[in-house]
Amino acid sequence: MAALLVFSCPLVVQANPATQEAPDAARTYQSTRAELDGTAVPRLIELARESEHRRFYGLADSLYKAVLELEPDNPRARRALRYHRVRTGTWVQSRGYKQRNDRAKPSQAPWREEVQTELRDYRNRALILIDGARNELGLAGVEGELHSLLAINPDDEVVRATLGEELFEDHWMLNESVRAMKRRRAFPGLARACIEQAPEPWEGTLRDEELALPLQWLGVRETEDVRVVTSVGLGEAQHTARVTHAVGDYFRLVFAAQRALRNDYTVYLLNPTGKAPLIGSWPGLDQSTIGGLSSAEGGWLGTGNRLAEWSGNPARRLDGAARQTLGTLLMDTYGIDGRHGWAWEGVGLYMVRHLLGTRLTWFFDTSGYQPQTATGLWSRLQSPESNWLAEAEALLSSENSLRLSYLLGRKINAMREQDVLHAYAFAAYLLEGSPREVPTILRRIGAGDHPTAVIESELGYSLPTVEVRFRRWLREVR
Repeated sequence: MAALLVFSCPLVVQANPATQEAPDAARTYQSTRAELDGTAVPRLIELARESEHRRFYGLADSLYKAVLELEPDNPRARRALRYHRVRTGTWVQSRGYKQRNDRAKPSQAPWREEVQTELRDYRNRALILIDGARNELGLAGVEGELHSLLAINPDDEVVRATLGEELFEDHWMLNESVRAMKRRRAFPGLARACIEQAPEPWEGTLRDEELALPLQWLGVRETEDVRVVTSVGLGEAQHTARVTHAVGDYFRLVFAAQRALRNDYTVYLLNPTGKAPLIGSWPGLDQSTIGGLSSAEGGWLGTGNRLAEWSGNPARRLDGAARQTLGTLLMDTYGIDGRHGWAWEGVGLYMVRHLLGTRLTWFFDTSGYQPQTATGLWSRLQSPESNWLAEAEALLSSENSLRLSYLLGRKINAMREQDVLHAYAFAAYLLEGSPREVPTILRRIGAGDHPTAVIESELGYSLPTVEVRFRRWLREVR
């Protein structure tokens, strides 16, 4: 994205530099803008009066509203829009006010374009001033100035575009909402294609260390990327091998990343009764790891390429294998792990949802983990009919909802059920709405850059604006 130019979009501004000139420059902008607004008000009044004369009554009311944005106490505009002062000194609009309708003859149509030309001229002058002061105003300041221009002319296509909006089916929507509407259907189709095109696993052989375990293995199914050793059924092993192989292809296509699964990658499938014999007999596990595995339904057996899933639910075993496999790719490619809870949980849940249709696995770090108090939200979210984005919108509309700045800093052990839902929705916002920026965001965060600075610089908006856009996106695409 490029810096602001007149008639260009979208806007990216630089962070406010710590210079002694910045306050003076900001004051210069405010005074120059005030001069521009001061000369604009009489002309807007003139245009409004002429519009009334030509029977463009609705247009006149819009112009009077623009006047009040620039000069809140303008008496003519207040009278035209039926405002009156109350005892507290504030202006209150009459309850009976309704914007008038245009009644001009068709032959008067060119007048509306004349008015728009005047408004565009004012906007162009203001944009030049904003562009010149963007460093001093900072991200949030520039966004505020642009929204003030939009209040004067709500349908200004240049300001809308500069603010990252576009017209879609007669509605102004966020760019990322329009991209999501077009891109959302691609994710499940891409995931299905990866599974369908995965190679048919072949029969493998048990190794001596696996035969030495006190478990009754039924066999091995493998591809060039993964081995699946099973004690629960060869059909499940066959499907799990295809899915885990497909995860690698899915990841590479979504992120355009060249990263294969780990060498000698093996997944063990067991019933819950096999958990204790496996954990108790696996060589080299320390007590902390044993304790963590005992509290879970699957996990790593002391290394980064031996995964075991022992849930009593076959769907959960498959979901866990896919999530863990995706997790290795996030770690190896971008350095994303449990320290980056929103990315680890959000991206993982979102991608596996489109791969398998399930969201059954979330994580904790065995070091220092304290079980969270259950609220019932997680159980509700497991319903096949649940709409996670609708749930997220409801969650984020509450007064006590978690701010995005807090979510970005949480590790997985600090994440509650609400945080996991929040992370899922934010990951969907990024993957669907800003797919090109996601790999760089993940790479920089995994490298240790502050998540707020990364999000702001890569998306081109201040974090409060990103949060506002994210919540608006939830409404627009749900």
